[in-house]
Amino acid sequence: MSVFFQSFSQKAFVISDKYNNLSLESFIESVEKDYDVRFFAESDSIPEIKVSFIGESILLKDLLENLAKENNFYSSIYADNVFITYEKPINIQLLNNSTIVNNHAGEINGNKFIDDNNNFLSDKFVIGKKKESINSTNLTGYISGKEDGSPVLGITFFIEQLQKVIPVSKTGFYNVALKPGTYNIIITANGFEKKNINLTIFSSGKLNIALEKELNSLEEVVIYSDQNSKVNSNKMGVEHLTTAEFNEIPTVLGENDVIKVSLLLPGISSVGEGSSGFNVRGSPTDQNIFYINDVPIYNTAHVFGFFSSFNSDAVSDFTLYKSNIPSEFGGRLASVFDLTAKQGNMKRFSMRGGISPITGRLMFEGPIVKDKGSYLVALRSTYSNWVLNFVKKTDLKNSKINFGDFITNFTFNLNDKNRIKFFTYGSKDDILISNKTNFEFQNLGFSLNWNRIIKNKHSLNVSLINSNYNFSEENTELTVSSYLYNYNISNDEIKTILNIVPAEKHNISVGFDSKLYLNDRGNFLPFGDSSLVQPLYMNKEKALETALFAEEQWKPFHFLTLTGGLRYNYYTYLGPGETYEYETDLAKEESTITDTLSYSNNELIAKYQSPDYRLSAKFLINTEQSVKISYNTMHQYIFMLTNTVAVSPSDSWKLTDSNLKPMSSKQYSIGFYSNFANKMYEISVESYYKDIKKLVEYKDGAELLGNKLPETSIFQGNLDAYGIEFMLKKKEGKLNGWINYTYSKSTVLINNLNPVERINFGEPYPSNFDKPHVFNFTGNYKFTRRFSVSSNVVYSTGRPITYPSSVYYQNGMQVLQYSKRNEYRVPDYFRVDLSIKVEGNLKFKKLAHSSWVISVYNLLGRKNAYSVYYRYEGSKVQSYKLSIFG
Repeated sequence: MSVFFQSFSQKAFVISDKYNNLSLESFIESVEKDYDVRFFAESDSIPEIKVSFIGESILLKDLLENLAKENNFYSSIYADNVFITYEKPINIQLLNNSTIVNNHAGEINGNKFIDDNNNFLSDKFVIGKKKESINSTNLTGYISGKEDGSPVLGITFFIEQLQKVIPVSKTGFYNVALKPGTYNIIITANGFEKKNINLTIFSSGKLNIALEKELNSLEEVVIYSDQNSKVNSNKMGVEHLTTAEFNEIPTVLGENDVIKVSLLLPGISSVGEGSSGFNVRGSPTDQNIFYINDVPIYNTAHVFGFFSSFNSDAVSDFTLYKSNIPSEFGGRLASVFDLTAKQGNMKRFSMRGGISPITGRLMFEGPIVKDKGSYLVALRSTYSNWVLNFVKKTDLKNSKINFGDFITNFTFNLNDKNRIKFFTYGSKDDILISNKTNFEFQNLGFSLNWNRIIKNKHSLNVSLINSNYNFSEENTELTVSSYLYNYNISNDEIKTILNIVPAEKHNISVGFDSKLYLNDRGNFLPFGDSSLVQPLYMNKEKALETALFAEEQWKPFHFLTLTGGLRYNYYTYLGPGETYEYETDLAKEESTITDTLSYSNNELIAKYQSPDYRLSAKFLINTEQSVKISYNTMHQYIFMLTNTVAVSPSDSWKLTDSNLKPMSSKQYSIGFYSNFANKMYEISVESYYKDIKKLVEYKDGAELLGNKLPETSIFQGNLDAYGIEFMLKKKEGKLNGWINYTYSKSTVLINNLNPVERINFGEPYPSNFDKPHVFNFTGNYKFTRRFSVSSNVVYSTGRPITYPSSVYYQNGMQVLQYSKRNEYRVPDYFRVDLSIKVEGNLKFKKLAHSSWVISVYNLLGRKNAYSVYYRYEGSKVQSYKLSIFG
């Protein structure tokens, strides 16, 4: 037997009492007394069974259904009434003369009840009892996909009466304080049916919500599921994209690239094609930090930046914080790039794969124990060497490229209160250039996360994290100078976050974060018997970066939300090691060292401590418009040793020590956000000013490879950046996408008191990544449900560059005289991409779904300048322009 359901806007009563071996008749009396529901049954037809329930809460419907599976009775629910019968179910349709809007009726087949939608949840819920009504309640729960049980990301949880968006964590957990009453809740997520919930709450309780996938999700691409997020979200300077969005954008050689997609968002740029990382609001690349499931990634690129090291099949979404960064994050000045891997299917096994001209991908997932635990494994590897056979240049023909990456994600639901996740990530490149230089580099990391719900009101997250990056280079270009260079950096981290909702208008999070850095700066050794390179063993560094943080969100009025955060950083640079003291009025060089200080293991060498402030306010003008302001301060204790414009895998990391001070920044932001045309369009305007102190810059001609004393090649100064970002998005329909334009300036000033520690004669100059004008268009047009065309149009000002300005002779030697630093620019950048996508058949039930994507990157074949360089040809100096594509 089972429960027979037909519903007409029925209420879903949430039972939160505990029942111990109670008779069904006594159970009915208790429920009628405490809840707004009435039972109908003939007393002699009530079966002699016992009711026991000791959990947190359960839907009355589900409790009766569980009882019915083990006993010979039926239960039918209509409105606030429950009918219990023994012989056969009540036909609810006869109780209502109106048309049934949603028919969830089952069929009787002998003694077996077949329900067309076993897990159907009503849109109306009642939580608690009237007699227990108090001034403030807490509603908590998880939001997941009904089909696979995994968390749904990119959710907008909107309460109409409060005009408030409720935060939903990566695990799908939400927690909101409410006054007793009735609320309309709207939940939207990309690729899922919108869910409208009518909730009546008298006391605190738990409500888990399962979202249905859209059956017509292929009919159109929705660029942003959270239609009101920019307007109603308390955060500003945040960009969010899901898999469905970045998979629609034209690619390079068929490889979806989450990093490249982010370059199409406002305020984000790169120095050119084939470069790793990006620049956010005028800051260097090493001022961004990348996380995937809490694991920091030190190198985010394959093949020197041509492809991302993240397999997009296994990535669910990403969030990029450019300003108003949550206090739980620290250690970088510019941005936090937070990726979330997909969670395995908790219902059934599934597998997907794909091939492109250069890679093959495979991902499989399924339940470990149905609805309790799941796994996901994603693999990617390359077979790209055949492409090099078509290249005319001999050096490239004699090259080999191999790379791959993997992701595993295990989830265990121990019970309603406790969840554990174990995630691993790895990537590796092995590249041989012209049979002369071999590069090997790899990332490896894991995170172990425990999430606990406390008293149905608060949540605790504890994470153990490890990340490791290795690099090695064998260079045999010249036999006498052949060398082997390698280095390694790793960090171990423990992070704890406690989220508290003390009252309806308050939301508090407090936490602790501690990272132990181990930075082996490596060795520079001769390679081969004929090499004359002198062995150099560089120092190993150790540092501990610890922070306590707290943040509160307060909504004093319906139109005003205030957020205040504090992160207190305590950084210690530890032994073993040596540090050097230099002559104060002279340039730092090996010849100006005055003293060498030695330290034993874990002995304190240097320490820095500082508070970071995170302040913001949101003013809701009306339901479709808002204004936000924010103020952020940040500190950074690790930076990259690089004097090239583009990031290279050979660029190593350096920890702040007694000679090199931590960088700090202040950022002020203001923004306006609006939805119009029935929320189909969204416009946002954000303006910012950023002030960075102790910026790391390099001397002209600085040698960093194999440099045991990097402070002798580094000057520290200031960076000022400001700009304004415009973005217009069309969120749905056959034509959707976005247009954005950014005007910005980024200026560096190295004008220290010591004249020898100045750059550009102590005058300000544009940073290497200063691009005043950037325009991006991304559009997708859906001709039919199976055929669509996507396009990108990208324009930007050329990046700054320093050119030779004249030639003079000294002692018979020809010497080039250069212009001021970054006085000129390479030509402007312009690119058009095109992508055509054809879906397989759209049958809902089928063995597999296929799709074909044809992409053309740089459709016009424009030779965009990556760099401009000069070379002697006879007695003349000739300029050349290097282009990556075109």
